[in-house]
Amino acid sequence: MLERIKIEGFQVHEKLDVVLDPQITTIVGETDAGKSSLIRAIRWLVLNKPRGEGFINFDMKQCFVRAKIDGTMFRRIKGGKANTYTLGKDKVFKAFGNDVPPEIQDLLSISDLNFQMQHDAPFWFSLSAAEVGRQLNKIVDLELIDRAATKLNGQVRSLRSEVNVIEKRLGQAQEKVKESEFAEEMEKGLVALEKRQDKIRVGKKKINALVELVHKAILLEAEKKRAIRTAEDAEDLLTIGEEYEKLSGQLSVLKSLSVSAKKLKSKMTVDLPDMSDLETMCGAREALALKYADIREDLNEAMKCARVFTLKKRELVSAEEELEEEFDDICPTCGSEWDGEI
Repeated sequence: MLERIKIEGFQVHEKLDVVLDPQITTIVGETDAGKSSLIRAIRWLVLNKPRGEGFINFDMKQCFVRAKIDGTMFRRIKGGKANTYTLGKDKVFKAFGNDVPPEIQDLLSISDLNFQMQHDAPFWFSLSAAEVGRQLNKIVDLELIDRAATKLNGQVRSLRSEVNVIEKRLGQAQEKVKESEFAEEMEKGLVALEKRQDKIRVGKKKINALVELVHKAILLEAEKKRAIRTAEDAEDLLTIGEEYEKLSGQLSVLKSLSVSAKKLKSKMTVDLPDMSDLETMCGAREALALKYADIREDLNEAMKCARVFTLKKRELVSAEEELEEEFDDICPTCGSEWDGEI
């Protein structure tokens, strides 16, 4: 029950303090005395209506309305930077938008139905029966039940439509299942094909491995033949080198004798035999020396090839063992027995 209302700066009321009777309070006054403004102030307090700040007195910067309802004090302030509700002595509400703070709204339980303004039609007498029923529902909270029932009816209709659609789709699916009875056989065939494809993939991997091993074997065989030829050339070079060493020693002796003979010739008046052949032999000896150097270089290269041949031979043996272990004496390309030799 509203016990007291105090207003400051609301429309024509700069200050107004009204204590209401517990039963009925009648407000009497001249036109524009502020009777309706008092009702608007109460409505602004409990409903936060009207919006804006147009109701603030022109001579004041803000307005406030304070009321005592069922022993509890409520206060609404607006103007300048202030826009608050206060419950009791110190519970302040801010940033509540266009609505009343829920805690205050729950305590008041007041709506537009509790107000009859000056120019409104007689309360409910001008309304239709259906509208009166809706207004009564709002008062006793039956409107919530009506809204819930309406919402549930809509959901039921929606669910029935969904059920019909699902049943239709189910029927179509069942027909498709009947038309696709051969799917199981197709699935079995597909599984068999996948297994065969897996075997083919494994066979391809083995064939690729075999091709790679054969390629390695061919390369190793070529290296082997090259190393054999190099070794044979090396033996020939060694023979030539030994002969060269002998000739080199002989030519050194002959050259020394030729020098001694020239010295003697210069001291003697006797004609000595022609030494041009000896000089030719010396020139041949120098040519042989150059050839021997080339032969020595080729010999070193032949020794390197011999070492490479040994390594490649080991790789070939390892490849043959790997091939034999991988294919278990059966050729993967033709299926015949294989002795492991490449």
